[in-house]
Amino acid sequence: MNPARVAFAAGALFAASIALSFVHPWGNLRSSVKADAPLLDGSAVPDKVRHVMETKCADCHSTNTELAAI
Repeated sequence: MNPARVAFAAGALFAASIALSFVHPWGNLRSSVKADAPLLDGSAVPDKVRHVMETKCADCHSTNTELAAI
């Protein structure tokens, strides 16, 4: 194989992988999230699990993050 073609193919694959990293197959997943909506609103999660996720996970993994004062 021609080294120039291999280099071109590698460069094209690299550029394509960078470009495709900005595209999500289902669109913008955060566009349907409401900032004031409770975490897991409309899901079938047991109340105990929902409470744990709201108290332990929601601060970092939601749009309702509360930053601590320094």
